[in-house]
Amino acid sequence: MGGGKGHGANTLYFGDNLRVLRENIADGSVDLVYLDPPFKSDTNYNLLFKKGQATAPAQILTFKDTWSWTTESESAYTQLLKGPTEVAAIIRGMRESLGTSSAMAYNVMMGIRLIELYRVLKSTGSLYLHCDPTASHYIKILLDAVFGPGNFRNEVTWKRSSAHNDGKRYGNIADTILFYTKSEKYTWNTIHIPYTDEYIRKSFVHKDDRGVYKNADLTAEHLAGKGYEYEFGGHMRSWTHPIETMRQLEADGMIHWPKKKGGIPRYKIYLKDAKGVPLQNVWTDIQPVSGAEKTGYQTQKPLKLLDRILRSSSNPGDMVLDPFCGCGTTVHAAQHLGRKWIGIDITHLAIRLIETRMDTAFGERPAVVGVPTTVDEAEELARRDRLQFERWAVTAVPGVHPNQRQVADGGADAIGYMEIGLGDSKKRMEAKVIVSVKSGKNLNPAMVRELAGSLDTLNADLGVFVCLGRPSRSMMSAAASSGVFTTPVGAEYPRVQIYTIADHFRGAKPLLPTLIAPPKVVGSRDHGGGSQRTMDGD
Repeated sequence: MGGGKGHGANTLYFGDNLRVLRENIADGSVDLVYLDPPFKSDTNYNLLFKKGQATAPAQILTFKDTWSWTTESESAYTQLLKGPTEVAAIIRGMRESLGTSSAMAYNVMMGIRLIELYRVLKSTGSLYLHCDPTASHYIKILLDAVFGPGNFRNEVTWKRSSAHNDGKRYGNIADTILFYTKSEKYTWNTIHIPYTDEYIRKSFVHKDDRGVYKNADLTAEHLAGKGYEYEFGGHMRSWTHPIETMRQLEADGMIHWPKKKGGIPRYKIYLKDAKGVPLQNVWTDIQPVSGAEKTGYQTQKPLKLLDRILRSSSNPGDMVLDPFCGCGTTVHAAQHLGRKWIGIDITHLAIRLIETRMDTAFGERPAVVGVPTTVDEAEELARRDRLQFERWAVTAVPGVHPNQRQVADGGADAIGYMEIGLGDSKKRMEAKVIVSVKSGKNLNPAMVRELAGSLDTLNADLGVFVCLGRPSRSMMSAAASSGVFTTPVGAEYPRVQIYTIADHFRGAKPLLPTLIAPPKVVGSRDHGGGSQRTMDGD
């Protein structure tokens, strides 16, 4: 498994995360990994457990290829059997139990990526995997096999909403975050959260001329190690501090002497100096994304959540990796906290969104690797992944967004709406445009006529035929014969026009009315990475 030199920090990679990890991320180069891989239990809890078929395309949307057993799944399974002994044993047992179900496809997809993430982590590095009950039990077993059970640190419960009416079961209002480290020596910064008003009222019950305080134990009976044996204040005890320190505390007025005769001296903790409560493994104080922070991804995670994770397990200058970076919450938090970062996503829409997000927040756009910049690179993307070529290619047409259905889509790979003026009137009308993308070089007029027919089927006004190959004269004739679309003020647009990738790189644009507004909802989930055949994230 390689580990190339890569392209440096603060880089977005467009492509399959397994390939990017193997080709671009060096061994032991990452301090912290956060990943929020695809899971979907809110609509159908048993989605992962239907055997022998691709399940619920309308629900899975862009993740339909991830959760069905394919030749890619079989290849990943074979590779896992040749990997670490512990992983091979676990994955073999899962195969015997689950067969070639959607759940098994998910497990091999995750297993082969977890091995790569372990490889790129430094010995002091940490991994946080965000999941829900749909597959968390399998993921934890896989993580134990890859990282070793002794390197499991916490199962964090994040309360993400107040209440759900889930019907004949308890409301599911929490996600799980599994925290593993690569070794026993790892980066850790204790995070404190403020005391509650009730805790302050009940605990900070003492007061002197310095302020309100509570008292804490100074004896060492509660410690795992040995304390210091001596007499202090008339008590022979094992104390947490040596005698010299205790005398200095007493001189500084930091010892609380109980009024009760014979009471054991304790240490004063003033409210004004208190750090708060060390963070525990149940997080109820971080609310879901709202307001201006929303990007349109339904499972977008709040910045505060990633801020907490990054502060806990990394330091300024450390490298943070999110292999399913979606709308970019992880990289946003990393940039804000002065960490270096790498993000990977398989959807071009996510890459564009993150570019805009980082530009808006920090006034700079990150380096992007993998997005075609020439016809040759576009051809390579089409060869490697036809679906992602299509999703990239539609972005060449201003104002349209990919059709998420991918099934029974009527021939439309993207849909958009354009604004048309009505003369002197302030009123406007909308023109619907659909885009059809063809990644192959074997083009024919029938494809153009099919798009023209889809205009009627989908009640659209304009069609753009985007192709990688060079259109023939007969194709151009078929487009011209579809006629023109005339606006109420007499403006004319070709009803069907052919637009090549070469046109795109020359800076030419299709002839279309004015864009109304780019759609805010750019994906069905928080992430864009997939089997990444297409997957989700934060």
